[in-house]
Amino acid sequence: MPAKQRLQGRRLGIVRPVVVAHRGARDAAPENTLPAFQSALSLGVWGVELDASLSSDGVPVVVHQESLEPSSDGRALLPAPISGGRLWTDSVTFSQLRSLDAGSWYGADFTGCSIPSLTEVAKLGWGKSKMLLDLKDPCWWKNEDSSKWIERLLPAVKQSIAGSDAEESLHLLSFSPAMLAACGRYFRDVSRVLNVWPLNFVNLKWIMRAAEESGSSVVQLADSLVLEHPSWVEELRIAGLKVFAFETTPAGISRHGQEWTAESRRGVWQELINAQVDGITCDFPKVLMDMLDGLNSGSR
Repeated sequence: MPAKQRLQGRRLGIVRPVVVAHRGARDAAPENTLPAFQSALSLGVWGVELDASLSSDGVPVVVHQESLEPSSDGRALLPAPISGGRLWTDSVTFSQLRSLDAGSWYGADFTGCSIPSLTEVAKLGWGKSKMLLDLKDPCWWKNEDSSKWIERLLPAVKQSIAGSDAEESLHLLSFSPAMLAACGRYFRDVSRVLNVWPLNFVNLKWIMRAAEESGSSVVQLADSLVLEHPSWVEELRIAGLKVFAFETTPAGISRHGQEWTAESRRGVWQELINAQVDGITCDFPKVLMDMLDGLNSGSR
């Protein structure tokens, strides 16, 4: 279908954005844990986003790279923080990570919930849901050479998911164009998704160039970028790219605070829908799915 005709169809409400559960169903269980992923998969979401990093002994683990808090008690175990106060998981062994309590911060029912390995997550029943695996690259954020890290991470990830249901549903995400470009050497016919954070140098030209150089077919923009530049969505799509959006927290708001609720997100979701994004990665997948169902039924 020609791009112009497809866009006209979207404006008529024929297509709705797919829903991706961010770090699992974070409104039902602690993020990046097996219960969170099982809950999200039970909803029948289009996709589930999760974070992949390495322990110091080379085991792919599912944990958000930049800091082990507040989703675990890692600060007491890990060595002194590096620049910016961040704690990196690659300084800790898998057995040490495994000993952490990644659930009690969320609620007493999840006390003792552990940080899962990627192999464990890959063995869940993925069915028709997609695994959107965010490949963490601490070197990119620190403006350091990523090549050695990439050559450690990607073969380990490939081995962890080999033969599982997730292997067929895999999409690879990263903020690092170098990471995504290297994926082509290890993963054949796997969709690559360029995550885009609102950094000072980011503009439409940079996004298109980075998507091309990284072999990405999807660009996932921070929701703040979509709200500020809604025309980018159509321009990226005309260039042959799908456009997703992921949630960012406003200044002074914590994802783990009382202010971060599904109700507080409805207005942003509506703006993203109006901007005609292809997908929304969010913390409250069930609420967003119900909202989209309501919008679709109301337009009939």
